[in-house]
Amino acid sequence: MHQAIIKTASVRVTSAFFQATLSGTISKYLPFLLSLLLLIAISSTSAQVYAQETIQFTAEQVANGEAIYKETCQICHGNRLSNGQFGTPLRGSFFSNNWKGKSLGELVQNTYEKMPPDNVMSMSMQQYAEVISFILSRNKIEPGDTALEADMDALNQMPLPWQ
Repeated sequence: MHQAIIKTASVRVTSAFFQATLSGTISKYLPFLLSLLLLIAISSTSAQVYAQETIQFTAEQVANGEAIYKETCQICHGNRLSNGQFGTPLRGSFFSNNWKGKSLGELVQNTYEKMPPDNVMSMSMQQYAEVISFILSRNKIEPGDTALEADMDALNQMPLPWQ
């Protein structure tokens, strides 16, 4: 019976110790964790706002690009742009890291010169721009009122938002 009382007391003391330690640790690091979360949120938002200020395309271009994507690109890159069996992901961190620090012109030019692999340069530059509009819309860049033009000089001046 004495052993049971000692075990119960020991569990209570240990439990109280861990609660106090955990509580102290959380309260010690809580301001840091909240600051870190705020910084992440601001960074993500500023990248999207930055892209929104420089890259413009319309909802119509997104719709046209989606139709072209389904017909031409989906077979390799998948219906979610990230689940293709043969093509690299066109959304998410893989895509953004691949295009970090590059211009929209580089993305359009690369797509024009290399896609689809079995029929490169098979569409007009405007069609490629529409497919890129669709891809950008799936990477959290919202369409606006100004159409994305297939002017390579202008596109080369537009940085992609992933820094």
